Amino acid sequence: MQMSVDLRRGPARLLSLLIIAIILSGLAMTVATPRQVSAATAPTIGGVTACVAGGVATLTVTGTGLLPNAALLVNLVGATNVAVNPDGTILTATIPALSILPGVNAIVLTNPGQLVPLAVSLTIGSACPSASPSACPSASPSASPSASPSTNPAPNPSTPGGNEGTPPTLTDLFLVGTGQVPPMTNGRVTFLATIQDNAALGGVEASMNANGPWQRVVDISGNIGGPFRIAGGFDTTNPTFGGSTTPGNKTVYLRAFDAQSNVSPTQTLLVNYPSQLKTFSDVTGDPETVNAIYQLAARGIIKGYEDGTFGPNDPTVRAQMAALISRSIGWGNEDHNNTFPDRGPVDDELWRQVGNLDFYGVARGYSDSATCASANTTAPCYLPLDEVTQVQTISFITRAMVRIGYWTPQGDDPSLYPNVPASSGHRVDLATYVHYLGAVPGTSATSDWTSYDQPASRAFFALAEWQAVKWREDSANWGIIPRP
Repeated sequence: MQMSVDLRRGPARLLSLLIIAIILSGLAMTVATPRQVSAATAPTIGGVTACVAGGVATLTVTGTGLLPNAALLVNLVGATNVAVNPDGTILTATIPALSILPGVNAIVLTNPGQLVPLAVSLTIGSACPSASPSACPSASPSASPSASPSTNPAPNPSTPGGNEGTPPTLTDLFLVGTGQVPPMTNGRVTFLATIQDNAALGGVEASMNANGPWQRVVDISGNIGGPFRIAGGFDTTNPTFGGSTTPGNKTVYLRAFDAQSNVSPTQTLLVNYPSQLKTFSDVTGDPETVNAIYQLAARGIIKGYEDGTFGPNDPTVRAQMAALISRSIGWGNEDHNNTFPDRGPVDDELWRQVGNLDFYGVARGYSDSATCASANTTAPCYLPLDEVTQVQTISFITRAMVRIGYWTPQGDDPSLYPNVPASSGHRVDLATYVHYLGAVPGTSATSDWTSYDQPASRAFFALAEWQAVKWREDSANWGIIPRP
């Protein structure tokens, strides 16, 4: 049975959305680099120049780590004649001069597996020297932002200072996950937020007390000067900053700060320490599987059955899948009015989570009448009791991580799982999952995946989901992130 929704979200569409977001936000910055995890060192950008000859603009990008197969988009138009010098410090490309807008221009540079959006003010009045395109008028370079969490407490500025500029703002604060924080998780909670800053940004600091002391949890350097999305985390059990492991509800206080000691108004997140860990009578055997199940249970992501079992060998059905992903991402308390006609015996909580995944476009269901009619319902339908295959599991997890803004879709790699056909609609999701997390649990990424189209057991789903949760909680992945 073929889903009507294509689980892939192409890189070109994501790049377009990023560019549009940059233009609409009116960023007055030179460079903004999303923090990515990659086997290669992320490129740094020093500046972009432009000059015109015969109606064609030649762009010169200076930096480090530029790869020969990098690509360039300028205001949604793809550049041609892209060339990179051998040491990866200069990239040149051409584009119609009319593609460059007056004032700030949105540019996206992509190395394989890496993405760097820029908003650059370009002056194109001068002609390009015929023999030396790189001699165009120079653009002002800017430092690339970087993130490095610190366990040292930040200064505790109580009033704006320094240049007396506008304090930063911390908005759209979003707790990733359920907010259930048992001791086995080391007390760590992860969050997403949007920051607007008009000076060189310092980062984000957190405390379990409204008046501090404050711990610097994310550091960002560079003069960004516009809204951007940031990922971070905080150890809520650290007594130095007011934390403890006492069961019950707790409040986390967060605020942004900049290099001029300006601080944002404080924002809060609510977390809970359960009095005891969840256990299941039938979870035994492989230590990696047992750990994944209990890690997710400790976070309130999986709950098991009413009889105290988990059913690790039971197939995962689409309603259960929706709940697991929705809780994991942090959408679990939302309600988006599920209107699918085929609820059947699904309980209220699971059905609400189906509506959440539909709302966010992670799993929209089936729109063809024949598929829905075969289940005695009308289109569009969700078929909540249908089993989820192993490869669908990877696609749903990947789409959620892309939708929330942590990951950027990767291009298909034919060497990965060569027996999974392109017609399945899952190859881009597979490439993206492997890029960030490595091989699918129990497989070798460069070999055939013989069970890709078989039902995903609840244990398999837990293993695959735990990899994504663990990645988000790793401080190496905090900092500026892309946001679709």
